[in-house]
Amino acid sequence: MKAKLGLFRIGILLYLLLPISCSEKTVECSDSCCGDSGLEQEYTTIDSLSIIAGSIETTQKNGYETIEFTKTLSSDWETAAINIEVAELLYFSQRNLKPSEFQFSFISSAYACSPVEPKPTQKIESFVITSDIDLTIGEETYASGTDLSKHFIAMSKFVSQDPMSIEGFIAEQNDEVYFFGTFGSSIWLQLNKYIKMPQQTLTIQITFDDQSTFELITKDFSIQ
Repeated sequence: MKAKLGLFRIGILLYLLLPISCSEKTVECSDSCCGDSGLEQEYTTIDSLSIIAGSIETTQKNGYETIEFTKTLSSDWETAAINIEVAELLYFSQRNLKPSEFQFSFISSAYACSPVEPKPTQKIESFVITSDIDLTIGEETYASGTDLSKHFIAMSKFVSQDPMSIEGFIAEQNDEVYFFGTFGSSIWLQLNKYIKMPQQTLTIQITFDDQSTFELITKDFSIQ
């Protein structure tokens, strides 16, 4: 009896330690056991964006300079900023390959496979910033409703912290949609030079390549 019990325990131990062999059971997964032949890829599109005015804060930590967006309002053009963030996503799946088949070495049973990470799908096509008041920039007057995006720079926590033009950010996002397309990803906007902006309403319109358009409004961005 003791010998049988000992063999049973050894069998259980081997079951826990030995790798799983893959054959005969149909599953959908992305683990190495299943290979790449059973993936059901999940994709996302943006359902809503949020906007908030605040400021950029630069700090030194462990010898490195870090840049973060804060909700503290600023009227200084060098620190005043706008944060646009992906607030909600829509998910959809697309079976692109046949499911793999596998079977446990000892006991045939259910196996929990790692989910495939969702992929964002939308590329920014246009990014327009307008004010509801006339603005004088240098010697030029911009009527209300005129696109002001060339006077802004963009940054993101998912991209190099070096600021870039709006056009540059669009190009980066088109190459790597994850920069602005995943949940919580964001764009930080700042002026690229001093422009006096009294109390105003800024409207930001972002259009993606699937023709979805988001219009965001803030009344809290003003520069003295």
